[in-house]
Amino acid sequence: MLIAFDADGERVAGAILHYVIEDDGGTGASFIVAGSDTPVPDSYAISGADGVALPGDQWRPGSRPGRARVRVTVLENDVPVFFEFTREYSDRIPTYLTILDGGDQVVTYRPGERVDRSLHMRLRDERGQPVSWGRLETEIYDPNGTGTGRLVVMNTLDTDGEVTNRLDIVVGTDMPGKSFYLRAYRRNYPRTTVDIECRISGESAS
Repeated sequence: MLIAFDADGERVAGAILHYVIEDDGGTGASFIVAGSDTPVPDSYAISGADGVALPGDQWRPGSRPGRARVRVTVLENDVPVFFEFTREYSDRIPTYLTILDGGDQVVTYRPGERVDRSLHMRLRDERGQPVSWGRLETEIYDPNGTGTGRLVVMNTLDTDGEVTNRLDIVVGTDMPGKSFYLRAYRRNYPRTTVDIECRISGESAS
């Protein structure tokens, strides 16, 4: 999904966008014409009243690992405007998430305390090799209703399959003596989920 804006930052309706696969990266990715199984290297979109533009043809991921590069050009525009993005596909399936730093022990916080917490994490596939594509997410999981502020932090993995997510947490005051959790995971891969317990004491931070 792309959103078309004019020079003043206002959303533009009726903009014509041309999507072209500049390089499929050996993945075999393509657009598919509606109602058929015919692969095509490009597609068009017209932005709606909200400026949102979606390709008229369905995107089909390739069957091989690699990185596909797509170029989007705004047509019938006085000034050439284009945007490029990539879609990466890997044969390495995220399987094991390890907390390398920041999650090795249960920490106790006071109700209302503000906490800066960082988790350095590593993601591996089923063969123990680094998964260096996509992102890892960390969020507040609060099954006990402590009132700890909900947030989600996500960052892109580096070439070693590692990433650091930093959380700015405001500890809840609703259930002293209970726990909330920092939940780290790779979206759509439940086996990677790791929960880190954070206990709340009965003593207020104020």
